[in-house]
Amino acid sequence: MRAPAWATLQRRRAPHPASAEARSAPLVGCIMPPVGNLLEQHVFVCSSARMKIRSSSPADFCRRPAAGLTLVEILVTLSIVALLMTLAVPSFKPLLDRWRVRQAEGAVTDTIRLGRTEAIKRGGNVVVQKMPNNTDGCTTAPLAVDWGCGWRLFVDSDASGNYTAGEEVLLAARVPPGVGVTHVLGAAGTNAETIAINRWGNMDGINAKSIIVYPYAEGTGSPVTRTLCVSAGGRIAEKVGTTC
Repeated sequence: MRAPAWATLQRRRAPHPASAEARSAPLVGCIMPPVGNLLEQHVFVCSSARMKIRSSSPADFCRRPAAGLTLVEILVTLSIVALLMTLAVPSFKPLLDRWRVRQAEGAVTDTIRLGRTEAIKRGGNVVVQKMPNNTDGCTTAPLAVDWGCGWRLFVDSDASGNYTAGEEVLLAARVPPGVGVTHVLGAAGTNAETIAINRWGNMDGINAKSIIVYPYAEGTGSPVTRTLCVSAGGRIAEKVGTTC
């Protein structure tokens, strides 16, 4: 049986002066095959000028320690990770709440700015209206003043003040889960479910709106609560807490 191609390569080396056999016959080195061949053929061949040695397993020639982790090491590692997560998760909650509040606050600001731009361009008849409670499974808008399930910005083509099927929707916004949004009416406000914008880009009402954004589970007393104070002219000021 002919030796594999990788075993036919031979490399002569200088005889060791202390070996008589080495002086009489040159040694021929062995060339290791790739690991894939070791696993597939399980044959390791060393050839010399005088003999051929065959083994049914390369382990007779190459002894390597087993790689990987033991079951005990894996269990200990998982226990440490679980302990660290238990200690770390509560400290991340205020950070996550603050990020979600900021995201909802940005959605409100973007909606108002786009609404003013479109109202000026279209000559008015642009309205922002809250989405009803239980929209897409959301339950953070049970009252008329609660906008926690999101809102839509649309062109009020029939001048009804409310969205009618078929009217053009300019923007549909959603609030991050667990965030509450409360629309506080201004002095002349009459409908907490909508914000109308006229052709000059003004909001309805005098000192028209304040919109409070907060973690819904903690309520407006949370330290990360923020309020957007929107003037009748559409100017927006951000405040910490619940008052303008």
